[in-house]
Amino acid sequence: MRIHSLQTRLTILILAITVPLLAAVMVFVTDRAGRQIEQDANERLRASQTALKLTTEVWLDLNIKALKQLVSQPEIVSMDPVRQKPVLKAMAAAYPHMYLISTTDLKGINVARNDDAGLTNYSDRGWFQKARDGASLTFQILIGRTTNKPALVVSTPIKDSSGQIVGVGMFASELTQVTESVQAIRIGQTGFAYIVSADNLLVAHPNPDVLLKNNQLVDASKEFLPVKEFRQGRAAKEEILSIADENGVRWRYTVDETKDYGWVIVVQQQEAELFSRLRLFQQVAWGALVVGVGLLVVMAWFTFRQTFQPIRSLTETVTAITAGDLTRTALVTREDEIGVLAHAFNQMTAQLRDLIGSLETRVEARTAQLSASAEVARAASSILNPHELLQATVDLIRERFGHYYAGVFLVDEEGRSAVLRAGTGEAGQTMLSRGHKFEVGSQSMVGWVCANRQARIALDVGQDAVRFANPLLPDTRSEIALPLQAGGRILGVLDVQSERQAAFDENDIAVLQGMADQIAVALENARLFTQTQATLSENERLLSQVETALQEATALHEAGQAISTASDTAGIFQAIVEHGLKPEIDLCLLVLFEEYETPPPNYVQVSQMWRRSDAPTTETASKLRAGLRFEFTGFPLQSWLTFDPVSVIQKRESEHQAIWQHLPSDVNAVAVVPLIVGARWIGALTLGAADESALSPDALKPYQSMANQAAVAIENRRLVETTQANLQQLSALYRTVTRDAWKKTLETRPQLAEYDYASASHTNDGGAKLEVPLTLHGQEIGVLELASENRATWTEQERMLVEAIATQTALALDSARLFDETQRLAGRERLINEITARIRAATGVSGILQTAARELAQAIDVPHAVARIHLKDES
Repeated sequence: MRIHSLQTRLTILILAITVPLLAAVMVFVTDRAGRQIEQDANERLRASQTALKLTTEVWLDLNIKALKQLVSQPEIVSMDPVRQKPVLKAMAAAYPHMYLISTTDLKGINVARNDDAGLTNYSDRGWFQKARDGASLTFQILIGRTTNKPALVVSTPIKDSSGQIVGVGMFASELTQVTESVQAIRIGQTGFAYIVSADNLLVAHPNPDVLLKNNQLVDASKEFLPVKEFRQGRAAKEEILSIADENGVRWRYTVDETKDYGWVIVVQQQEAELFSRLRLFQQVAWGALVVGVGLLVVMAWFTFRQTFQPIRSLTETVTAITAGDLTRTALVTREDEIGVLAHAFNQMTAQLRDLIGSLETRVEARTAQLSASAEVARAASSILNPHELLQATVDLIRERFGHYYAGVFLVDEEGRSAVLRAGTGEAGQTMLSRGHKFEVGSQSMVGWVCANRQARIALDVGQDAVRFANPLLPDTRSEIALPLQAGGRILGVLDVQSERQAAFDENDIAVLQGMADQIAVALENARLFTQTQATLSENERLLSQVETALQEATALHEAGQAISTASDTAGIFQAIVEHGLKPEIDLCLLVLFEEYETPPPNYVQVSQMWRRSDAPTTETASKLRAGLRFEFTGFPLQSWLTFDPVSVIQKRESEHQAIWQHLPSDVNAVAVVPLIVGARWIGALTLGAADESALSPDALKPYQSMANQAAVAIENRRLVETTQANLQQLSALYRTVTRDAWKKTLETRPQLAEYDYASASHTNDGGAKLEVPLTLHGQEIGVLELASENRATWTEQERMLVEAIATQTALALDSARLFDETQRLAGRERLINEITARIRAATGVSGILQTAARELAQAIDVPHAVARIHLKDES
């Protein structure tokens, strides 16, 4: 729906502003009121609970104190019914709510009562049993036999002067006073309170019908949710909590427990009633809001109607002038803001009539400026040389705009100075030849614009404090300087000067700034083009390096795979030669230490050698061969063992001349690449080349990687060989031990050597035989032989079965032998311990000798044994 009337729109605007504000205030007020009402209701619940708790505690304290004073009196302690009877009646008279006060002996039989009823046996009552067993105070809630209502029984032991329990004193009291206290608490229409004993029985409730259920006391922990929540620890003391009953009605309640007695005080009220005042307040408040908004709409409508009547008249006048009737004037009938507006509109209409008269002249001038701007744009897009572009631009500005002078300054690379790069006329050429420039941030138009990156105009150069008076341009009366910016960077300044004061207006500034932006974009494009060309060249160089590095990495990968799969040192060396050596390398040696623990050896030995096949053969080259040893004194071994990873030995170094008698004459430089495992040298990879540059540190990096891999591979081969030798020695040792052990066993128990099994149908008429050795640790300890006259050969499955059984048989035999040996040793140790114990039990030297001889004779089963003591003649 489209709204045309300003009056209607303003009315809606007023409503859009005031209604949300009033609604927000109303929501805030009702929220605060709700909080306060809720707080007041919670305080009433707490106050009611506190009062009921205090009343209950005082009532219990008084009754319990009276009972304790009763059992401490001498008449009660005497356990004499004649003496006790008057005291019990006196207490019953003082406390009318106690309908029974009595004492019992330790068997539970009444000693005395306050009433005239017969004596009763209370031995089966819980209050008696607990008090008799020493409980200082016992509570029991039960149904009174006379009142058929809940009653309280309290008991305590009767002690004599020595502290010995001689009986039990008790009173049974109606809960009338407690019930009255509960019934006295009414909070609104739905709020009420009730009391639950320590064993969760309902003690008092405002509704008497709730106290009993099926003539039994109500278990409040099952029937009342607040009690259940409190007993299960989900309801804290004195907190205001919310809960819904089985009918979905929500209640606010607070729970607390009496001091020392464990009785629970609960006060609760329905939330609907608790917040009824809040709902009433909200209804009244929102009604007042609706009425207020209605009054506001009516008042705003009539106010705007009276206010906008003159504006409608002014609108009609404006519509007529817009249609072309410039002779119309607005009627001014009042002196307020609308009258001022009508008067100003009449003045504007007069100015408009004057402006239309000179509009054609200004349009022609603006067309010329825009044409010049278009030519600058074409030059910026077609001229690639920045100097030619700048000079063409300043000449075009001077010619088309008719200004006195135009120039372009560019900021140097350091960003400190703005240097003139193009200027018009003879003055411009003179300043160019002199290197005319301004410091960035200096007290000049150009320096200020460079520092602040904002255009600056001097409509009267005599009045502007920030300007440089140039003697080459004496006729300048006004000046404008515009920044050349691209990509957030200041590139320079376009400076235009005129012979007329106030020669630049806003239109000139807009056109000149557009030209300055075009010049800046052209300069930035030229810079980016140059930078792109340089980046392309650099990328080509980096691509070449990446390709070279990729080739080296591929060669290293292939060499590493070949090294890791080589089976011996010769294979490792062959992998390095085939996959890792560059064409510039003429000689490669693999030198290994025979012993490489510290201290280092006195010599090294050439393990492998490679010589380029197309290299010339010389006399010295024939001396170099695999297996050649270099003595420590004749070879620079010390330089190998330094901490430097690579040492390069050149031919002209006099201290290393001893090596050259073994190397070809065309090898002018040697590099030693160490083979290191952990912190130990195990040898070196020696490289020789005719050109020293082939062994530069960068060129040697791939060989260092291959040397590390080769060192690990060589060391692994050595460890494998050592491990295999150790395994062979261990296997031989196992065979020897196994052979000796079984030889000894068979000598001591020859009856175990063989077992021959034959079925009833077996004959010795030949047939197929199968013999499978019984082997342990590589040592044959027997044979498992099978014969069958019903077959000529044995199948592979049968052979595998027999071999598997033979293996398990050998293991079982060895386990049995070890077990027998262990039992034999254990028996011997046991016999030694028994004989030793008997010898130690003997007394005297003669007894010890007798025991030793007798026990040894019996143990070894010999008929005669003698034990004597004598000194051997040392002569």
